[in-house]
Amino acid sequence: MMLRSNFKGAELPLIFQFAQIARNLSGVDGEIISLEQGQADFQPPDAVKKEAQNFIKEKPVHYTTIDGLTELKAKIAAKYQRENNLDVKQERISVGAGGSQIIFEALAVTLSAGDEVIVPTPYWPSFVQGIQVNNGKPIFIETALETGFKFDAQQLEHHISSKTKWLILNSPGNPAGGYYSAEELHEICLVLDRYPNLLVMFDEIYEHMLFDNKVHQNILNIRPDLKERVLLVNGVSKSYSMTGWRIGYGIGPVELINAMKLYRSASTSSPSSVSQIAALKALDTPLVDLKKQSRILEFRRNDVLRKLNDINGLECGTPDGAMYVFPRCKQLLGTRQPNRKKIVTDIDFCEYLIFNAGVSTVPGTALGLPGYFRMNFALKEKVLDEAIARITKAVSQLS
Repeated sequence: MMLRSNFKGAELPLIFQFAQIARNLSGVDGEIISLEQGQADFQPPDAVKKEAQNFIKEKPVHYTTIDGLTELKAKIAAKYQRENNLDVKQERISVGAGGSQIIFEALAVTLSAGDEVIVPTPYWPSFVQGIQVNNGKPIFIETALETGFKFDAQQLEHHISSKTKWLILNSPGNPAGGYYSAEELHEICLVLDRYPNLLVMFDEIYEHMLFDNKVHQNILNIRPDLKERVLLVNGVSKSYSMTGWRIGYGIGPVELINAMKLYRSASTSSPSSVSQIAALKALDTPLVDLKKQSRILEFRRNDVLRKLNDINGLECGTPDGAMYVFPRCKQLLGTRQPNRKKIVTDIDFCEYLIFNAGVSTVPGTALGLPGYFRMNFALKEKVLDEAIARITKAVSQLS
């Protein structure tokens, strides 16, 4: 089989490899606690499930329009008017099979060979996959615990070149929970003013998962005049605990949305009709319910942070949003396991945790920032307590 060069010998990203290891090990030598995937233990609202069930019983499950139901686009537009104070026209909306599809399609229809995309580290791997598969070149801005895992305007300007096509911004961020304030976004936009051909992908899938009374900032609230250069990426996966329903959406320039529609016509066609009907109902969820969910997550975050920072060799900053902590484990590199095997990298450390402690996490190397690892804290307290206890014991056995 003759493959394109960027597919020859390619392997799945480490995040998916660790998820597969966890699934393979479950039920063998005790239950694996899976903290590597980005989904909460919450259920979708009851009204969502009931709406989907009624639709299946009463309606034919057919194709919809390629880029989503008109009714769902109208509901998305209403959501942005109500919650984000943005006037969004339906022709600027594309509904797809998750945010991943929106991101990939946008990159596929805009990138030419050698085009550069600025990606802050740590990052969600699908960003980099989408760039590389579409023959683009990721340009990384490295961040760290000390900067809240955020970059500033000066760093951005330093990484822009004549080949730069996109800047990717994820706020609140995966995997480290970084949150860009209105002031920080304003400074970034001042840099963008000097590069009028640079596009911005603004992923706000975790907008309803913010802590410490922070208020989500959308880049188009800061600078509405940039709407012809910005693609907003959102969906129902995180806020409404509907990861498996696979409904995401993008809001952007009409030319871009139309090109994505054409691309999809040759690939997956329309997203699931049942899931779209469920998403219609999900977007009616009162904000008070979403804020209640955030308070639960904030409590879990605080408890996990306190316990992780009590473990010698781990340093964990405070994420402002999303559902992950991203501890630094550099002090543990160079130590030895009870079998005397040396832990050289964060990958070694995460393998040690999964095989010796039964806790599955994601090494920072998989997310563009070695020396760290990601843990999901959006699980029940008793599960998190057991996970931390196992990690504490495993680390104490290193020498």
